[in-house]
Amino acid sequence: MTEKMDHPTCSELLGRHVRGELDEPTDRAVRAHLAGCPECEQERRGLAALVAGAPPRLSPDERDALLEGVWDAVGRRPEPMPASPPQPGRTRRWFERLSPALAAAALVLVVVGVSSLVGGGGDEGGGGSAAREKGTRLDRRLDAGVGSTDGPRFKRAETAFSAVDLVRLGRREPAVAGVAEANPSTAAARETAAGLLAALVSQAPPEVADQVRDCGRATLEAATGPTLPALAQRGTFEDRRVLVMVFVTDGEPGGRLDGYAVRVWAEGTCDVPLHTASGLLPSP
Repeated sequence: MTEKMDHPTCSELLGRHVRGELDEPTDRAVRAHLAGCPECEQERRGLAALVAGAPPRLSPDERDALLEGVWDAVGRRPEPMPASPPQPGRTRRWFERLSPALAAAALVLVVVGVSSLVGGGGDEGGGGSAAREKGTRLDRRLDAGVGSTDGPRFKRAETAFSAVDLVRLGRREPAVAGVAEANPSTAAARETAAGLLAALVSQAPPEVADQVRDCGRATLEAATGPTLPALAQRGTFEDRRVLVMVFVTDGEPGGRLDGYAVRVWAEGTCDVPLHTASGLLPSP
């Protein structure tokens, strides 16, 4: 892509730009547009924060507008304040130009973060209970059908994943935490990786077992440090059927398995992953 980049085209490409999936000419065109467009650059920073699993930093004006959507979502609104005069010429904020999926992800991040603030410290009032219940329902959806385990798990429920969902899967999936806790030292990881992969393959449905085995082996062979298979699951990512696998890694030096790595392959292949994510597991 060599023609001059416009706002709509840049906005559509920013997600792939943040994940490093664009070819060099297109990525160069996006970077050139970002260099002269503060609005698109602000959207890029917001998307990068979402992919990293952290809410973006907003200006006071953006925070006020986003909170309006939060109040609607949690079903409780504070007393209205006197409206300030409208500002002429305001451009669209970054979250107004997100795709529907990423806009929903941004709202979920904020709703979960403020639900306890809306409800206060006790059980008084229906608004607080409603807000806490929303967060509880989200937790149930993420962990549905999953129990604590010391071994790897093939998760049968299929999911439509976003980039934020994949980060959350690596950090919050009980099977990942169980493998990390059961194999706390890097020495143990080197000895047990093959056995854990075999256990994971044995749980997989026949039609995907070969891919779990082959993609798991390829990941273990390419790993530069101790790596343990912990989870596999089928679903969709960017409208493609995929296999998702999560591995426990030594996220930081020190002899402990305290990190996760997510790999996403198109179903039926173990070529270059469509998407990857990694980070540190929550502290016990």
